Amino acid sequence: MSKQSIQDYTKVVGFHTPTVHKAILSILKERGGASKNTATSYQQHIEQFFGYTRRKKINELHSDDLIVTRQEVVEYRDYLVNLTDKFGKKRYTNSSINTKIYAMKSLYDFLPDYKYQVDSSVFKLIPLKAKDSKPIGFLNWNEMQQIIRKVKEQRKGWEKSIILTLAAQTAIRKDALFNLERAGVLLLNDVPIIKAYDKRGILDTKPIPIPIYNELMEFIKVHGERERVFTIRSQATLNNTIAKACEELQISKDRKITFHSFKKGSVDTTQKVFKDVKITQQHANHANPSTTLNIYTDSIHDYKMMPSFLLGQEIDLSKLEEMTKEEIINVIQGLDMGIKAEIARKINK
Repeated sequence: MSKQSIQDYTKVVGFHTPTVHKAILSILKERGGASKNTATSYQQHIEQFFGYTRRKKINELHSDDLIVTRQEVVEYRDYLVNLTDKFGKKRYTNSSINTKIYAMKSLYDFLPDYKYQVDSSVFKLIPLKAKDSKPIGFLNWNEMQQIIRKVKEQRKGWEKSIILTLAAQTAIRKDALFNLERAGVLLLNDVPIIKAYDKRGILDTKPIPIPIYNELMEFIKVHGERERVFTIRSQATLNNTIAKACEELQISKDRKITFHSFKKGSVDTTQKVFKDVKITQQHANHANPSTTLNIYTDSIHDYKMMPSFLLGQEIDLSKLEEMTKEEIINVIQGLDMGIKAEIARKINK
């Protein structure tokens, strides 16, 4: 082999030689196929881990740096647990720390596919109890509509209100809505449909009411045809907007209302209206029905409506006989959507 050939061969081999950095980026790219936001979060978690344990950036890592002991993982988690801001407040909740550790385990699950002999089980720690943070609160249907009207009055309010309207109507997750593409808004047999890629890259297809579709199309027309429908990408932007609306509506901060409250409210309202776990699970796009019931439905924890409380009790409706038609209609209008839907089903039989 000539000297020039050897040099060329070396260049080619060097170009194709796998590196830790390339492997990590490839894994993140694979994650990005399911969710770009998830991939971005995972990269931040990976950079933080190696920055603390190896004092290196990911483009400086060598294969030896990937050999991690369980003791190192435990010490890293303890570091995160004890990390505080300048006011002495915990920087990360237990749930956030669990997510960071899980991200590293996920990385190490993939690394053997790139010929790195690593053990992901060192990251399989007993999860920290997630009782250090109050869960995100629920909104009922009327509250969601009130917030949407208030949001519409704010800066870029039209766009924000449409995103929140779609969240309330479809229960599609925030990342999928932020990344909704123009091609995902269409008519099928005269029924408006939106298609968005949700968690794990699963396509979530939901019909929407014609008035909402018309407003969405008007927004697209005014702002020009783009690949992505919305310009807003930040959950924090929406959360700040919602917080301002909640303050104006005197909705307590203690309820911890965020953008995610719209998905929870949508799922909970579905359970109230249809009273069918399978329908609600499908609407929520959950793989596990226990997730739907235990986390996303507030109404199921209404003890006064539980069978063990109601069984054997007589419901006194005698006062209805003393009321006028208008008074009865007013009472019905004030009931929650689930009860009104049940009444409508009865009278329309």
